[in-house]
Amino acid sequence: GSHGHHPTSSSIAIPPSSTLVEYGGIKILVNVGWDESLALPQFARLKGKDTDDPSSSNDGGGSGGMVPPESLPDVDAIILTDSTLSSLGGLPLYLGRRGRAAAAAAAAAARRRRRGVKDDKEGSKGDKEGSNKEDSKDGGANEALPPIPPIYGTYPTLKMGQMTLYDYHATQCLDGRNPGFDLVDVDILFSEAVRFLPLKYSQMLLLPLVLGDGGRDGSGREGREGSTDRYGGGQRDASHPALLGITPHRAGHVTGGAFYVLRRLSDETEVVVAPGNVYHHAKERHLDGTTLHKFGGSADVLITSP
Repeated sequence: GSHGHHPTSSSIAIPPSSTLVEYGGIKILVNVGWDESLALPQFARLKGKDTDDPSSSNDGGGSGGMVPPESLPDVDAIILTDSTLSSLGGLPLYLGRRGRAAAAAAAAAARRRRRGVKDDKEGSKGDKEGSNKEDSKDGGANEALPPIPPIYGTYPTLKMGQMTLYDYHATQCLDGRNPGFDLVDVDILFSEAVRFLPLKYSQMLLLPLVLGDGGRDGSGREGREGSTDRYGGGQRDASHPALLGITPHRAGHVTGGAFYVLRRLSDETEVVVAPGNVYHHAKERHLDGTTLHKFGGSADVLITSP
């Protein structure tokens, strides 16, 4: 399925910005993008228009369906192909209140560590009150929010993606438009509260993650407090088998751009995810060409859209 707009003959064409891949028992969202020509109020208007159209469908597979980022399904991981708005511009909207709740929880855990075990009971009371205040600011009561999946991309994607969102927010505000998020949401997205984890080219990551001494695994569950293993360092055994390996490779279109090889470990079959605008074959002065011909030629499935 894909997030974006699948146009009918009478509607405005907006390219899909996200692809859901379910493979090897793992659900992965490839990019959570945004179209810079589309302001938030216009997106809401088009969504409403498509909803009234009986030929439309909001499941992402119809001819006129439109799915906002915050309505995308819960997944085990998100992988980003590059730092452009079309790859990660919808992430602040996708996280929504979950990002602020995660930041509040991280701040509360930091306060507990500073106070020590003796003040744990008193600190928990204060943290609960602080969390209630945070929920009031966000306009919602205390409720169980779905966990934030780990987000993966190369290191340049991590660093330049933050600048991309800053720049988009500034231009939208200068034009009097509503970007749908503020700079606090961007800072939270790239903070320790959200698992935005850099990968190197050819570095394979096994999913699902397994808890080590603590921290959070791929589903967002917390382990024992104090762990610094962000990639999941738990002992794999029969009860925690690795199902899928994901490996980024050079795409060649921008610095840090990547396509991904998904390998199902049970039978060694491979799916290569390389959306059509994220690879470039020619070697440029400051940028090497893609390695898609090397790693995508023998794949069992090659995904090139959106």
